[in-house]
Amino acid sequence: MKKEKPVKFSAESESEFLKIFNFSPAISTITTFDDGRFVEVNNAFLKVTGYRREEVIGKRTGDLNMVSSKIRRASRQELKKNGFAITESDVRMKDGAVKTGLFYARTMLFRNELCIIQSVVDITGRKKSEELLKESEARYRTLFDQAVDGVIIMPLDGSTIIVNGSFAKMHGYASPEEMASMRLQDLDTPETAKLAPERLKKIREGKLTSFEVEHYRKDGSIFPVSVSCNVVKYGDKSYYLGFHRDITEREKNRGLLEKQKKELESKNIALRELIAQVEIEKRQIKENLVSNIERTVLPLAAKVAAKAGNREKKYMEILEENLKKIAEPFTSAAKVSSGALSPRELEISNMIRNGHKSKKIARILGISPDTVHTIRRSIRRKLGITGKPRNLGTTLQQQ
Repeated sequence: MKKEKPVKFSAESESEFLKIFNFSPAISTITTFDDGRFVEVNNAFLKVTGYRREEVIGKRTGDLNMVSSKIRRASRQELKKNGFAITESDVRMKDGAVKTGLFYARTMLFRNELCIIQSVVDITGRKKSEELLKESEARYRTLFDQAVDGVIIMPLDGSTIIVNGSFAKMHGYASPEEMASMRLQDLDTPETAKLAPERLKKIREGKLTSFEVEHYRKDGSIFPVSVSCNVVKYGDKSYYLGFHRDITEREKNRGLLEKQKKELESKNIALRELIAQVEIEKRQIKENLVSNIERTVLPLAAKVAAKAGNREKKYMEILEENLKKIAEPFTSAAKVSSGALSPRELEISNMIRNGHKSKKIARILGISPDTVHTIRRSIRRKLGITGKPRNLGTTLQQQ
């Protein structure tokens, strides 16, 4: 690099230069090259640093301890070599506050002495922003690396992928670096690959954010994956951001639950059929009890009472009264079971009264639904409700 020669001013040009120098918005200083004494500082310097002019002029930069000696030496060496230097350094203000400045320096002949003219740009805000950005990136990197779910970031064209440790482990790889040269489609099964273009299109349009796929592991085995994804922008580029979770255990549990559900449904059907059969048997017992009391026990008791004395008649009357009370709760059922209904009609009447539909009755009794419908019509006729808008089940329950 060619060394630049020091700038030299005439008396007239120096006067014009100082006018511009003093009113420049940039922080500017002129110091001697040999010992670093301040020769001139502009108004911007005084405003930013908090010093008065008389506190600075004639002092050396080291006296004010504004910039570290290490930075000053490095800058002087660069100036000796090239005639100019660009340096970044912390600068201490009069009140002790520290700001970061970007120094642009070059040599010049000022008042017949070799000097350094410097303009300083305050980049404190920019440096803080850079530090915050680095901290933010570090936090996101930590979240990315330590996430329990597998995370993948890739351009929308799928040309490359960046994955975290969980994603690599899920697919049987030792580290994310082992997958660095792979593409997402390398992991897709043929069935998943067929659906991939349409899914990516919907993801770009914001119409699809979660779905399930099948992936290959490193050993060639296939496993199900639940995917939640989105398109994110970084700078002027868009990327696919996906969170992947191995749902092998969930799918196993789902299959087990389906099996248990079917078994339970089968048991429920058997239980309902058993309950229906028990109801039939209960009604038959009730009907038999009523029939025996009314047709056998009570007539026999009446005959005995007719031949008995007054005292015995009273006992027989008490016995007859108690038997009627025992039979009374079942007499409504007995009305239906009278000689008007056949045993099969009586059996089906009891099932209708308990809320069973024709198809279920047919299945339980092992007869056709048409036969059940025929018997229902016969029961309606015998109960005198043919052609009337009355529900057969409700009618039987009211008997």
